[in-house]
Amino acid sequence: MYTKMEVLMEQLLLRPSEAADILGLARAQVYVLCSRGVLPAVRIGRSVRLPAAGLREYVNALAGTQRGRKQKLGRPETALGELEA
Repeated sequence: MYTKMEVLMEQLLLRPSEAADILGLARAQVYVLCSRGVLPAVRIGRSVRLPAAGLREYVNALAGTQRGRKQKLGRPETALGELEA
């Protein structure tokens, strides 16, 4: 049995609301990412659709950039001590 997310990801094109559900974003944020060219979008008449493959590429690119960075993780008491000084 397939979950709703698995069925959606098997579609070629997704509605912005479906893409937002998959990415865990607001629908408005998906439109912003499309208008900036971050997420690929196609128009069919007045409808906007996002290729499922484009969502996968976007997530893979995000994961790649985050893996490349080293994050500094300090102890909470150190961070508080620096603020008090």
